[in-house]
Amino acid sequence: MQVKPGNSSNTTPLVDRGLVHKSNPENVFIEEPSRIGAREFRALANFPVHHGTYNDTPTGLSASGYLIEVGRQKVIALSHKFFDIPLDAGFIISVIDWHFSRPTPFVVEHPGPFELFTSVRETAERGDGKMKCTTRTRFVGRHGEFLIGESAFLTVSRNMTSRTKRSSDTPTIPVHPLTAEEVQVRSPHNVLIGLDPEDEDVRVQDLRNVLIGLAPAEQREEVEITSFFMVVDRNHPYFFEHENTHVPGMMLLEAGKQAAVFSARRRYPALEGSYGDLRRGEIRFSRFADPKRPIRIACSCDSPAPAEEAFRTHVVVSFKQGKREIGRIEGELSFVDAAEAVGRSALVSEQANLPPAEKKTNG
Repeated sequence: MQVKPGNSSNTTPLVDRGLVHKSNPENVFIEEPSRIGAREFRALANFPVHHGTYNDTPTGLSASGYLIEVGRQKVIALSHKFFDIPLDAGFIISVIDWHFSRPTPFVVEHPGPFELFTSVRETAERGDGKMKCTTRTRFVGRHGEFLIGESAFLTVSRNMTSRTKRSSDTPTIPVHPLTAEEVQVRSPHNVLIGLDPEDEDVRVQDLRNVLIGLAPAEQREEVEITSFFMVVDRNHPYFFEHENTHVPGMMLLEAGKQAAVFSARRRYPALEGSYGDLRRGEIRFSRFADPKRPIRIACSCDSPAPAEEAFRTHVVVSFKQGKREIGRIEGELSFVDAAEAVGRSALVSEQANLPPAEKKTNG
């Protein structure tokens, strides 16, 4: 089956949801992978139109988060299908690196299927269905390769990924989320970051998709903000679509991106009115994130410089619980004029033309 123009609605046969560890069919993004070489595998995927999490952005797709998740699902599925990893195995992904081909934030200009070509570069079997593996995946669309990603993961007993060390029954501190507009989403339940609630002026909201938070915009002083608490809602329809007692890595990625983009746009006036995304990055996870304990996110970014049609800046995002760092993202943010990015998006016009029955929150 060749990649060809088509509607961005998914028309390819998707892999069984059990092969990618999903409960909701709406959260399965890839076709069943096929072998094309000794350690080479291929699969198809589509750009979604109305997913409740990944389409919730002004340009129609949270590109870095969605495409990394697509690659992750591909690796999990081929591990089960071709390397005899039991379906009840858990996956600990410790390393994810990626690099988009274009200098500007990725926007879907040509909807339709795209191909993933994955090379399994190293494997080390440890017995009892356990395997350590590194992979490299090329994402190829209608006009050629647009993204390359690499990952390293370890398969373990699912008990290790579905249970965390029992923590205190004391609930995590309340976090005051940012507004949806400030973190480039449209639905408040997709905001994943917030500020320390000790400030008496900040507000508390129960907003599922806000992953970071602050005081209301009209109450804030114009000061640099580089530290956040993560909003972890265990009822979030996508990130906690099935029982999972650690915070998923893809949720950490989205929260880290929200914090980085917010910090950069707030600190540097040149980025006002811009849209930003992670053009390249390196993620390192060292420990599971316990959802019952506060997760602090710290950001630092360099002054943005104009380069190849975009403003780009180096960024470092760290995640801590207590005094221990549990993960880190280092990479490059790319910013362009928001109106220009929205104008280039084919998904925005498709979403506007969806019938009312399809304009719903999935995932």
